[in-house]
Amino acid sequence: MGIFTPENLKALFKPKKRRYIKRDREDAAQQLWKDYFAENPVFPPEYFRRRFRMRRQLFLRILNDITTHDNFFKQKPDATGRMGVHPYIEDDKQYLCSSNESDIAHLLQEGEERGFPSMLGCIDCMHWEWKNCPKRWHGTHKGRGRKPTLILEAIASKNLWIWHAFFGMAGLHIDVNVLDHSPVFNRIINGIIPPVNYEMNGHHRTLGYYLSDGIYPKWAALIQTIPHPTTEKDKLFAQRQEAVRKDVERAFGVLQIRWVITHGPIYYWKKEDLSKIMRTCIILHNMIIENEGDTNILEWTPPTDESVYLPQYNRDRSFLAAHISTRLSRIRNVENNGDLRRDLMEHL
Repeated sequence: MGIFTPENLKALFKPKKRRYIKRDREDAAQQLWKDYFAENPVFPPEYFRRRFRMRRQLFLRILNDITTHDNFFKQKPDATGRMGVHPYIEDDKQYLCSSNESDIAHLLQEGEERGFPSMLGCIDCMHWEWKNCPKRWHGTHKGRGRKPTLILEAIASKNLWIWHAFFGMAGLHIDVNVLDHSPVFNRIINGIIPPVNYEMNGHHRTLGYYLSDGIYPKWAALIQTIPHPTTEKDKLFAQRQEAVRKDVERAFGVLQIRWVITHGPIYYWKKEDLSKIMRTCIILHNMIIENEGDTNILEWTPPTDESVYLPQYNRDRSFLAAHISTRLSRIRNVENNGDLRRDLMEHL
């Protein structure tokens, strides 16, 4: 007699019920509320910031904006009628926008106080290891450490606010290649950036600049250190430039420590998802900087008697090409790079 009798087959293929585990979501939410969100919470504010990486009022503001914008994060009954997970457990003002006239004035004042008049910040690149990079892309994405990475180009100021972020270039590229594709100078080329006017050593200048490391080209808009200083002036300039340029590296370090996911390696498959994650982390980083520091980013609007708009060049393509060529030449002028560095050395 065979072992596969009708009774045995019935028992073998009998559907099994999924095991139910009581997780006490309601009690967990209530306990979390008492610990951190009640009027008189158990833990003090510094414990809240250590756990949630931001102050309580900023967390509540973000939570309110998220639940207002996306119904997914609202607490609602599930299919069994039981209330779902509370948004405390799950868990636009432009915080990644271009600098406006007020911002540039603040950056210029900050640069002047640190010995670098007309400085608009520091620029550098960071690699983010992509663990699940498709095999067919490994040849173009293997950069540092021979591992696939994606590159983030950023500009940061003294308070570690990230003013510019360009993400997604393959890790095989170096900083110069990223700069060639970056939109960092697009506003200057289009003629819509607020003006920069300053005097230094009797020379009038109208173009701001960024501090960079030695791999970047010697353009008028990029000022590098002196690799092998010999005179006292050279040594002083190299010391001050390298110290101030650490702003962007400190910003990368704080970003990676505050949001460990950006430290890598990252296991997502799609580059679009990685871009959204990085952008979200940078926005949250800037929101925390604003909440805990003296940065007050206001939406800039032109005066009533001023008209700010993108020039219309489509009627005459030669006119457009001439303007682009002139502004690019101004940005990439090597001679002006040397003149500006000499003026800065005298100023220091």
